[in-house]
Amino acid sequence: MTNSTHSTITHRWPNPRREDATLIVVDEWRANDLAHRTETLAEVMRTWRDDPWPNGVLSDSLFIGEDGHRALRYALWSDEDSYRTAGSDRSPNAVEYTRYRDQAEPGETRTPGCLALPYLVFDTPDRQRLRDWVDTVFSALELDAVTPDDNGDGGLGALFHVSLDGRRILNYAEWVSPRHHDRFMGATGEDDGSAPDPAAVAAWRRVHEYPGIIESGVNRYDLYATAEPVSE
Repeated sequence: MTNSTHSTITHRWPNPRREDATLIVVDEWRANDLAHRTETLAEVMRTWRDDPWPNGVLSDSLFIGEDGHRALRYALWSDEDSYRTAGSDRSPNAVEYTRYRDQAEPGETRTPGCLALPYLVFDTPDRQRLRDWVDTVFSALELDAVTPDDNGDGGLGALFHVSLDGRRILNYAEWVSPRHHDRFMGATGEDDGSAPDPAAVAAWRRVHEYPGIIESGVNRYDLYATAEPVSE
């Protein structure tokens, strides 16, 4: 179902924390070559410009992977019913998420320059298990001295998503730049000569050895464009 609303295209990063968004739809793909990736992004933007805006879409963003071939579409929806009604506008490979826990930096106003997307895939569906794993991460963070803002002041916040199918976790982590994220990733493995906190070591071991994880990784992106609805 659509209405007379169309979209405006900007270079503003989406706001994944907006309260009126209860569903996040994420579609990631890797193009065989740059020409195919460029054409796919252009096709999405043509749809933004020419087609009526589906009811319930609050924002729709495209990102380009740092390897130049990977692409990401991150859409905020008001509710599941609107997304289901969209029908043909739905991608068969998209994954539907809800937000679970947020590690936001209070009062942060800087614009991100890098989106890091750590992800996990579990062997069988279990939405409670996804939430339990995220809770395990937050328990470890409370014990660990290293936080995303310790190294170069570049961590802007991390928002954990759990999938409706009960199998996937996505961490939407915003950074000032890829360089700041690199510093943080390096710092988490550094040895400053002090004895590690046994409780923190045990907590992170529970995170990394959590049962049922069959795939994990992290992809990084930069914003390409965002579309938001405007009423005519």
